[in-house]
Amino acid sequence: MFCGNCRAQIPDNSPVCPYCGAPQAQQPYSQQYRQQGAQQNYQQQQPYAQQNYRQPSYPQQGYRQPYPQQGYGQPNPQQYQQPYSQQGYRQPYAPQGYPQPYPQNAQYGGLPMKWHKFLVCFALWASAALFIISGVMTLTGTQYEGYAELIYAFIPGLQVTDLAYGIVQLGIAVFGFSAAYKLLKLKRGAPKLLTTLFIVETVASVLYLAAFLLILSNYGADLSDLIVYLISTVTSIAVSVVMIIANHVYYKKRAHLFVN
Repeated sequence: MFCGNCRAQIPDNSPVCPYCGAPQAQQPYSQQYRQQGAQQNYQQQQPYAQQNYRQPSYPQQGYRQPYPQQGYGQPNPQQYQQPYSQQGYRQPYAPQGYPQPYPQNAQYGGLPMKWHKFLVCFALWASAALFIISGVMTLTGTQYEGYAELIYAFIPGLQVTDLAYGIVQLGIAVFGFSAAYKLLKLKRGAPKLLTTLFIVETVASVLYLAAFLLILSNYGADLSDLIVYLISTVTSIAVSVVMIIANHVYYKKRAHLFVN
């Protein structure tokens, strides 16, 4: 401690200064208390002590990592590296339990419907349009390339057959438009309507071919000259039969969809 009068260093707790003789009982604090007071003042002036200043942002052990530990409502560091790897977020826009945001063919119960879409969006409409064109040509005799009057004059029964078949073709075209619309809207009985359409087309083609050949044979025509026409007609009939069978099997598996 130091003397309060002469400032000489004297032993601690000395009642009297051995140098100047001044009593020391008037000194309120000893050196020990002064040091403790100075240390307390220093701690009050420094808001962050050395121990707390080492980790100002992470006061507890375990927060020295840049990402909080799991269990505090925050994902662990590995989950930050893969933003969609958390449970329930394997896909960014799909709720938990759904592997795809929009299940494929959900409207049709998950069944593949490419052939159905091809029929209702293109094939039936195109076929109906072709029947309209063919029906108009048959009614007007355009398929004979300008010789219709001569042929009809020589073979009168052929004109009646062409008129009947032309009207049937126009009716098939209307039938095709109706079948396409009902299939598109998943109407009840639409698959049966499609099968009926193909049957009508096939039967009409067979009857027209039979009537055409019968009329020509009665007038002594050489059928060998019509071999190309016969092959194309028979091929068309065979394709119609295959379509009837294939579509019947195809739509039989999807009959539960047509309930509207």
